[in-house]
Amino acid sequence: MDFIPDRVLDFHPSLHRRGLRWKQRNFLLWPVRAWQVVTPAPYDRQFNILQRAVLRFHIAGIRQHQQAGELLGIDPDLIGIVGQELTEMGMLEKDGQVTERGHQLLTDAEFSPEEMRVGWVFQDTWTGELLPRFVINLMNAEVEADDEGRPWVQLGTKGNPKPKRATIVRRGSAPPVMPKPAEILAAVRRHRKHVRRIRQAEQELEALSSSVVHQISFIHEQPEDYHLLTFVYVPDEMEMTEEPWYVADPFGFGASTTLRSQLEKIRSSAGGGFRDLLDRITGEAMEGHRQEWLRMQELLRDQAREELSRCMPRSTLAGENTVRDRLELAVMDRIRLEQEYADGRDIRFQLDGVYLKVRQALEQAMRILRAQHAPGNAWKKLYAGNKWLPKDTTRRVIGACAEAAGFHPPIPEAIVNAKPGTVKAACLRPSLSNLRPLCATFLLAAADDEHHPLQRLAKFSPAWIRDLDAIANAAGDEIHGGDSQHTLADLQKDVETATRLCRELLDAVPSE
Repeated sequence: MDFIPDRVLDFHPSLHRRGLRWKQRNFLLWPVRAWQVVTPAPYDRQFNILQRAVLRFHIAGIRQHQQAGELLGIDPDLIGIVGQELTEMGMLEKDGQVTERGHQLLTDAEFSPEEMRVGWVFQDTWTGELLPRFVINLMNAEVEADDEGRPWVQLGTKGNPKPKRATIVRRGSAPPVMPKPAEILAAVRRHRKHVRRIRQAEQELEALSSSVVHQISFIHEQPEDYHLLTFVYVPDEMEMTEEPWYVADPFGFGASTTLRSQLEKIRSSAGGGFRDLLDRITGEAMEGHRQEWLRMQELLRDQAREELSRCMPRSTLAGENTVRDRLELAVMDRIRLEQEYADGRDIRFQLDGVYLKVRQALEQAMRILRAQHAPGNAWKKLYAGNKWLPKDTTRRVIGACAEAAGFHPPIPEAIVNAKPGTVKAACLRPSLSNLRPLCATFLLAAADDEHHPLQRLAKFSPAWIRDLDAIANAAGDEIHGGDSQHTLADLQKDVETATRLCRELLDAVPSE
């Protein structure tokens, strides 16, 4: 028998998109070598590069915001914000002294040398590389072997069992080489990023301190052979950027591009019945369907571009294409959904992707405005010295600035209730893109600047702020999984409104 039932692990593989259904699914048993290791536990929070720099300045005795800002070439007020963050994180004392935890985090970056964890990392038998996963406990799958040694995944219930046949992927030829400590820490780090849904570039391995690397140890010097339960699936409905088939990440983090690529290589080198089986599983026999799908995507793209060109003629404004690209994808998604759900099926949980693209388009438009008209010190209108104005006063100031810029009241609550600290951060951090704080920030800047684009915008669209808030509300409901009741008609209206808002804002910004 090519597998042992009690050495099949199940970490609940899942589909790559919420609400997605599959029309074909085939279980796989993927061969791995499991190494039991002892590794430092990751901290709950990491430094960003600016926090690290400010902390080093404090260690060096440079604690004046002005001096640190001049050395870094950034606004001293931003140094003060970062210092407050470090104090709240327990990295700095109120007098500016670096705490023991601050020294420790600065040295060890993101792993605690005091807290150790025993867990497992998994080595692919085909590449010899570690999968980017680290688990504390091994979870056995409900898999049984029939009289011929074939695996069956036990689904359903005891009273209504639904066994499904699984395919065993043969073991690769990569030798069982003991992983390096830095590779283990990288696996722990990348697993943690997936758990926290952090979508950012990986840090360099050279940033790991030697003290942390040296703390890695192995419980056993030899690995144990296991199979990970996963599955190949063909989506019932595909978006523009999607593939005809996927391999689920065995650890429940959507689709695994790595395993999919490896399965394609295995299929190309396999022969006989195994290759035929993989052809059926992966849908290679559905190439005609794939070509039809690609033609459909091109038709959707052409229709979306034509529709968008009528609503939003092209301009020479720098950066406009970034807005147009997101809107084009949103229109494509809307057209596709209208076609696929024309029969009245429940469309809940299908709209979040469209609303995300709509919000991103508005955020890009805001960035274009910021690039040409930075808000400067507009945040000072919400401060008395170093202290925030009272909440009622903040509301009145933002509301008054909105009306002074020419926008009709009432100004939405979510905008007039913007926190002074968030507004200050929006002024000082160009990367901040949250719609409502940015909107409040630009209103403060526009109130006493007759040449500001928002004053021009208010002359031909005085309700623009309210419309923006309505789109932000709708997008928030869908993206964050609220109890949304949006329909296809609502979606079409909101995409059209967002397109108009982007066009009106960009029209108000003079071309360079």
